[in-house]
Amino acid sequence: MQKQYPRRVAAFDESVDVIVIGYGFAGAVSAIAAHDAGCRVLLLEKMADPGGISICAGGGLRLSRDRDAAFVYLKKTNDGTTPDDVIRAFVEGMFEIEDFIAELVKVNDAQIIRTDRPGNYPFPGHDSMYFLEIDSVPGFDRKTGYPHARSLRNGTNLLKVLEDNIDTRGIEVRFSTPAGRLITGDDGAVHGVWIDGPDGRRAVRARRGVILACGGFESNPAMQRQYWQLNPVLSA
Repeated sequence: MQKQYPRRVAAFDESVDVIVIGYGFAGAVSAIAAHDAGCRVLLLEKMADPGGISICAGGGLRLSRDRDAAFVYLKKTNDGTTPDDVIRAFVEGMFEIEDFIAELVKVNDAQIIRTDRPGNYPFPGHDSMYFLEIDSVPGFDRKTGYPHARSLRNGTNLLKVLEDNIDTRGIEVRFSTPAGRLITGDDGAVHGVWIDGPDGRRAVRARRGVILACGGFESNPAMQRQYWQLNPVLSA
C-alpha cells in the first residue's frame, strides 16, 4: 500500500536548522559545512550504515592546478549543457577542496596522497588535472570498518575521515530513516520533511533549509537526456 504524506502540516513534531538527506560524500560534507556555519543539523540516511553508493567509489577527488585550464576542459566535457557561471563556480570549488580535506584529516591523522592523472578525455586542459586521495587512516581497516561495502580504491578511507568529523562535531545522524516527502507552505517554499524512522513517522521542520544529497540521477530520464549522449541509460 502506498504511503501518503500531506504536503502541508499544521504543526511539526520537532525542529532543526538544516536537514541533510543522504549520508554519502555529499551529505557528509554538507552536514559538516552547515554545522560549522553555526546550524543545528540533522543528517538522515535510509540505510542502516553510512556511505550510500559513494563508499563504493575510488575516493579520488579530481582537482586541477590551473583555473583557466580546468574551465576550458569542463566546458568542453559538458558540451554546452551547463551555463558558464555554474562551471566557474564548480572550478572555484575545486581549488578549495585540498585545504578543506587537509583540515578534515586532522581528526584521525589520515594520510593524503596526490596522484598526477590527466582528465579522462583528451580535451584542452586535461593535463592540468590530478587526484587527491586518502591513502590510509591509522588504525583503520576498511574491510572490518565497513564490512558492508568494498570500494574501488580509497572510497572507504574518505568516508572514514568524513564519518569521524561528523562524530567529533556531535552532528545528529539517524540511520534506517528514509525521507518520505518535502513539506511545503502555501507559497511553495520548503519548510521541512516527513521522515519514517524506528520511532515512527514524524514531521521535522527545517528552519534554514533542506539539502537533498540522496542521488537519483540514475532515475531521472530528463537529466539523462540533458547530460548523457547515450540513451536509454540503465542503472548498474
